[in-house]
Parts: sequence; C-alpha cells; structure tokens
Amino acid sequence: MSTGKKQITRTMKTTFVVIAGIVVLSLFSSFSLAQTRAVKMPIQKPGQKPARKIPTKPVPKKAVRHPAHHVGQIIPSKKMNLNYAQEMNKVNNKIRINGKDPDAFFTRGWLYDYRGNLQQALRDYTRAIQLRRNFSDAYYNRGLVFVKMKRYEHAINDFSEVIKLNPKAFDAYCNRANAYFQAGKMDLALKDYTAAIRLKPNDPDLFYDRGLVYAAKGEKIRALANLRKAAKLGHGKAKEYLKIYH
Repeated sequence: MSTGKKQITRTMKTTFVVIAGIVVLSLFSSFSLAQTRAVKMPIQKPGQKPARKIPTKPVPKKAVRHPAHHVGQIIPSKKMNLNYAQEMNKVNNKIRINGKDPDAFFTRGWLYDYRGNLQQALRDYTRAIQLRRNFSDAYYNRGLVFVKMKRYEHAINDFSEVIKLNPKAFDAYCNRANAYFQAGKMDLALKDYTAAIRLKPNDPDLFYDRGLVYAAKGEKIRALANLRKAAKLGHGKAKEYLKIYH
C-alpha cells in the first residue's frame, strides 16, 4: 500500500475514534445510556390500584422499583401527581409505629430520592437492606443512588447483589454495565450488556448502549452493527447516529 493510502487510512481511523468519543460524551450528558432504568417507586401511580402489597421480586424493565405497584416503566418526575408531604407523613408514622419495617424505610428512601436528597435516600435504603438482607429492590435502588453520586464501585457491588438474588434481572446487568463504563472498565461493560441481551434479545437500548461501548473502544464495525440492530428495533437515537457515522 502506498504511503498516501496508509496516511488516509490512519486519518480515517483517527477520525472515527474522535467521533466515537464525541458520541459517548454526548450520550452521557444527554442520554446517559440506560442508567435511568431507574429505581423502583414506592408510590402508587395516580389512578391505579396497587397490584399487591409490597412485592420483593424485581419485575419491571426500566422502571424505578417500588413497593406499591410493580408494573409499567415509570421514571419519577416533578409532573407526577404526588403529594410529597402527605406521603412522607404516612411513611414516618409507619416507622414510628414499627421501626423495623424494611418496606417503610424503602418507601421513605424512594421519597428522598424523588426529591434529590441522595444522602437520606442512601441511609434509608441501607436500613432497609439491614432489616431484610435479600431485599433486591433496595440493593437496586441504592445502586442507582451510588451512580448519581458517582460512586461507581459501590454501585457495581449493589447491582452484583441483585444479580446474585435474581440471575435473570437483566436491568441489573444493564445498570452494572453502565457503572463499569463510567468506571472505565469497557470489557466488563461489554460482558454485562451481552448478558442482558441474552435475557432481552429485542431490547433496542441494550444494542444501542453496547454499540457506544464498541465505539469508545474504536471498534467501528462492531459499533455500527449494534447501532444498526438498535435502529432496526426502533431506537430513534441510533437511527440519528447512523445517518452521521454510517
């Protein structure tokens, strides 16, 4: 190959790596992979009756884990019809009556998290775990609090506990992959995204996330293959990136 062609090839590879880096940085500033496959909510969604009393097994795909109803994909927001003071008063009364109720501490932890009071949320999720060592949802939610606090190793440990308790908890694999990514452990992130894909082979977010990890590693062919798969499954952001980087 001529010197000119080699130089062009090197330039193309360098350009792709730079672009991949920009993709990943923009993702974490505005899209944040799947880390918002968020916590499990302790409050009943307005207009719905709770399916059961406080379940302990994780069920939802990308939802905040919660004790009052365990269906749907809900991310808490200021727009929710939630009387925060009333709900906090209720749970505080429960804790005053029974200071060893793990579900009450879990619910209060979510309320604190909802308001962005991460230290208080962390404290209550930890208390819930102390009172119920196999409380999968509390580990999951605490892991996401650690992610918000950028304490990625602690988050990894909590998601690992969720996986031990439920090896089919694909959302825990996904969130652990995100934490690995944030910690700079790309190979471990890829391993977890692949495990999650085996459990949920038609989830476009997982292919999109895995594609971005490959992009960050400079593996263009694998990155594009995953982004194409995500786009085929209906991922809008993947379609946008393919128009630019294909």
